[in-house]
Amino acid sequence: IGRLRAALQVAAAHPLQVDAADAGEWLQCRLEGPLPTQTATVVFHSIVWQYLPGSTRDAVRGALARAGTSATVDSPLAWVRMEPAAPTHADVRMTMWPGGHETVLAEVGYHGHGVRWQL
Repeated sequence: IGRLRAALQVAAAHPLQVDAADAGEWLQCRLEGPLPTQTATVVFHSIVWQYLPGSTRDAVRGALARAGTSATVDSPLAWVRMEPAAPTHADVRMTMWPGGHETVLAEVGYHGHGVRWQL
């Protein structure tokens, strides 16, 4: 219950806008044009990949790959995701551009507990 209370406090202190859109289309729009300079752009999702249709997953990968071609050391792009890896845990993976190299950062329980960092 403590995590829920803390999450509700954060949500109340930092209201945000929720857009109703296909994830692939939404991301394509957000990543159009050059990446901001002197800023890391991070795309994050958690336990959603298996619920997306194949066309949406393809659109997300495509948007990231296109944006990754313009990433630089001063304007990197990171795709960080926590998705199922085994019956007992999810992996936290990061693909980083420039380069498009993927790294497993951690193994974690499905609700964020029991983090085992791999770094």
